[in-house]
Amino acid sequence: MALCVGFDEEKVQNIHPEASMIKAMEIWQLPKNKRGNLKEYCDGGQYLASLKRDGYFYWLNKTPQYAYLFSRKAGVSGFLTEKSKNVPHLFEAAQNLPADTLIAGEVYVPGKTSKGVTRIMGCLPPKAIERQEAEGYVHYYLIDIVMLAGEDLRDKPFEERIEILQEVYVKYFVDNEYISLAENIDTDIYDTAVALMEQGEEGMVLKKKDSLYECGKRPAWSSIKIKQENTLDVVITGFCAPTKEYAGKNLGVWEYWIAENPTADNMDLHEDMIPVTKAYYYGWKNAIEVSAYNKDGELEKIGTISSGLTDELRKEFAENPEKYLNTVVEIKCMSVDAADHSIRHGYLLKFRDDKNPEDCTFSQIFS
Repeated sequence: MALCVGFDEEKVQNIHPEASMIKAMEIWQLPKNKRGNLKEYCDGGQYLASLKRDGYFYWLNKTPQYAYLFSRKAGVSGFLTEKSKNVPHLFEAAQNLPADTLIAGEVYVPGKTSKGVTRIMGCLPPKAIERQEAEGYVHYYLIDIVMLAGEDLRDKPFEERIEILQEVYVKYFVDNEYISLAENIDTDIYDTAVALMEQGEEGMVLKKKDSLYECGKRPAWSSIKIKQENTLDVVITGFCAPTKEYAGKNLGVWEYWIAENPTADNMDLHEDMIPVTKAYYYGWKNAIEVSAYNKDGELEKIGTISSGLTDELRKEFAENPEKYLNTVVEIKCMSVDAADHSIRHGYLLKFRDDKNPEDCTFSQIFS
């Protein structure tokens, strides 16, 4: 049984026999005036969250005689673009699935951005195969399922669909090195998202536990993307001292210790020493205070940034603070609170020597 929604089924079958073709459900975006409440939504218990890969959405469709890999967007033909020949290793893996199965997933290349995926999926099959042999193979990341062995699953809540998807993964893909399953969590979502993005991941996606699959629609509150906001330009107006005591997991091999109450007699006694952070040990600064011009034309603090700072910058900020005060930097952040005039979980991207501090205004950041 083929499942076609939003496309002429007869024409689809003429081009791709037995294929199912539906428009993907879109991810809803939080309005700007709600983004300050993101943590509340994450931790409210209504959502599950999974890692967002830096790649592109593709449908994996197994039919009685064929296997297809359809992109999210339609090509010049008006139908979803089919790319299974670009990834024969994924095509081969799909042969194990039961007929009339339709899985939603993301294609990505480990260690590369979406541009690396485009280099492979955006060319003809011979070149795609050649590039994968040289640059790494495309992987497929399972995120949802809408049909299994001819059974339409769109009216089942998301938490039930992912249980079915997990069973499919264990039965057909668990030993395949190129296919992985999205892990959905429902606790510590916000903190997990922050930690993942600090490690360089793109973000996470929240999906409401009871949400149904609505083809081609973007139903409010059904899904929320957790990602870094668009980049902002802000002004450095101060520096923050580092945390003193180290409380990490590597205490047994930690190099940075000081005497808590140093005297001439105890400087070399390890039992009188305490572990401290690297930045504290060297006397560096560990964060920058950033500001923007408010409606009265005055610089007003909107947050602090510690992520994205190198050791060289931390040292520079301590030794030559005047060189960096009142300079413009480009940052990204997890959320912007227009009511509170603040940012959350910022990350330093680069210095903007081409921009004047006066151009960094509340109206640009919070409107």
